[in-house]
Amino acid sequence: MILHDREIQLLIEEERMIEPFEPELLNPASLDLRLGENIMVEVEHTPELQLQSIAHCTAENPYWLAPGEFVLAETRETFNMPNDVCGMFCLNLLVRVKVTSTVTQDLPILCGQVAGLL
Repeated sequence: MILHDREIQLLIEEERMIEPFEPELLNPASLDLRLGENIMVEVEHTPELQLQSIAHCTAENPYWLAPGEFVLAETRETFNMPNDVCGMFCLNLLVRVKVTSTVTQDLPILCGQVAGLL
């Protein structure tokens, strides 16, 4: 069953399911998430990822993702999902050629921040 906005908001208020909660991010059957301040960037010629802050990035001074590079990105929101609730993470990406692609992943019971592969 997909929860509607009033049910999502009730869970957020009663169970503190998502923090911080911004009411304007709530949609009819979903909640928009915001990109956090840290990403992990692939380091050339090593299997390691490098932690990097993007807190200084703005629309005027964005982080540029190089061709062939990928990053793991965290959300600002922290999740504390009740045992009887599961979430679906749908990521809409606007790629360089202005084409939107969607990646969907079912999330198990979740506590903590979401990290998405970009």
